[in-house]
Amino acid sequence: MLVCHCTSMLVETAALLTLILTCGCSGWKHGSTLAYYQGAILDARDVGAERVRIEAAYDATIADYLKRNGTPDYVLVGGDRDVEFVYVTTNRLVYFHRSPLYATSTLAERPIPEAFLRLIPEDRAHVAPDAGPKE
Repeated sequence: MLVCHCTSMLVETAALLTLILTCGCSGWKHGSTLAYYQGAILDARDVGAERVRIEAAYDATIADYLKRNGTPDYVLVGGDRDVEFVYVTTNRLVYFHRSPLYATSTLAERPIPEAFLRLIPEDRAHVAPDAGPKE
């Protein structure tokens, strides 16, 4: 009886470890680094580059968007389900929102609000007058 119970515990432990490993490190890294990045406007070419990589590894929608549009100028992590990319020269703010059940996002694009441009360094805040997402 004792041998059977120990074997059962070993099988359950192995199954749990397998589940953790197959879910990948991206989910763990995404959640464990959230507090460090949350709420800050990060230069995606500098300190925010790591967060952009974490978001792309965690969310296929974000990875695909980055492949098609390149690295943003800034990243803002609102929470575990919300992230925004800012492309200053093309006047695009891209908002990604994840479902609580899936690590994929829906996205919305819009012009960058003036209030946001006042928060970033002046030399990087130049937006071309005709730039922006086309409707």
